[in-house]
Amino acid sequence: MPAKPDCFAFVWYGSKEVGLYDTLARQYAKFLLDSNAPVSALLWDCEGKCLAVSQTGEAQVTLWDATSQTAITVETGGREVTFMQWSTTQPVLAIATSKGFVFLYNRVTREKQTVVGTHTRAVRSGSWDSGDTIALGSEDKVVSVLTAEGTLVHAFQTRLSPSLIQFARYPAGPARGLSRLFSVLLGEQSVSIYSVDDPSDTLEISLNYGFVRDMTWADEKTLIVGYRYGDVDVLEVEMKKKKIVTVSSQRVFSQYLDGLSFSPKTKKVALAGDGAIRIISAHNWAEVTQEGIKLHPQIGRVAQVSWSTTGELLCFSTTTGYIACYSAWRPSLAASFLTTILHATSLSDLVISDAHTLSCSSSTITVDFEPAFASCGRHHCAVGAGHFVKYFSYNSSKVWFVGAGNMDCMLAKGASANNIHTSS
Repeated sequence: MPAKPDCFAFVWYGSKEVGLYDTLARQYAKFLLDSNAPVSALLWDCEGKCLAVSQTGEAQVTLWDATSQTAITVETGGREVTFMQWSTTQPVLAIATSKGFVFLYNRVTREKQTVVGTHTRAVRSGSWDSGDTIALGSEDKVVSVLTAEGTLVHAFQTRLSPSLIQFARYPAGPARGLSRLFSVLLGEQSVSIYSVDDPSDTLEISLNYGFVRDMTWADEKTLIVGYRYGDVDVLEVEMKKKKIVTVSSQRVFSQYLDGLSFSPKTKKVALAGDGAIRIISAHNWAEVTQEGIKLHPQIGRVAQVSWSTTGELLCFSTTTGYIACYSAWRPSLAASFLTTILHATSLSDLVISDAHTLSCSSSTITVDFEPAFASCGRHHCAVGAGHFVKYFSYNSSKVWFVGAGNMDCMLAKGASANNIHTSS
């Protein structure tokens, strides 16, 4: 699943090879793991520069650096890795084991802090907030709150096994004086809301539709709860008043729910179940029917569904190994010169047309990358991404390639996407 907006990592079952692919499904890098044990997690850090890989039964985590394209391993001392997650703001990876050991590894300094004594059994769930705090839950029914430096803030017992720990989303970090909240699923049938500052300040939610399959926060007070048999609740949490308000409650699927994912960028929820993926807008909590996806029965049930960080891509994998990625939204990319119009129609295709002609004749330009900028002149156009740019010439009937190169190199030759108007 993607964390970087332009990169995907895949491991095929029974293989040691991790493949890195761009948004056009082209492999651009790969590396080998030490064993072919099943992969339990693939996670990008907050900057999209490092990929962490954990494997079932293995006592180490593999870290692959996207810049140097090299891999290292972080050892846990012979204990199976049962949970890991990157900080949302720092290059710190939390690693937890089957014996309750917690390691906080800084990939920049390569320092590893060890936290022992808080948990005695396997840590299975956890979540970082938007600062430097992580909450962890283990099979011994203990929830701990730690800083990125390994300092224990709180530890408390729960009456049932904790799972699906999630911090509330604060648009720009929690405001001063506003308590940081996180939710914990207890025994699959009860949800409790805790305050980081005071774990005794607890709010328990009475659930209406049985077992919880998945849940996530939409903002600092809105919690989305998805139930195993297809119901979805949207709850407004008023912690100070110890009150829960049901904003929306609907039967989204008639048989089952496989998972859900919320995009803070687009304010949309993707819900997987009943052989389909449905999209709900957080503006009115109504389904956006034209954006739904119907899945073929042969690809199996959805195992995981996730938005990219930009909300542009919606990806999912299934129990049969099928992986798909849909372009859900992308920024408008267009340029014009007099009556000539250039605009993107897909991730790698652009159409150039002349509005002056009655037929509005057009030609298609296909590039081997996802363009981020474009410009056009009287007889030439430029399409590029980062420091790379391609130039094309065109007339009323066709388009042909002229040249390509690094932006700095093209500038030295007197050409750029910005001055193409005058150079054309």
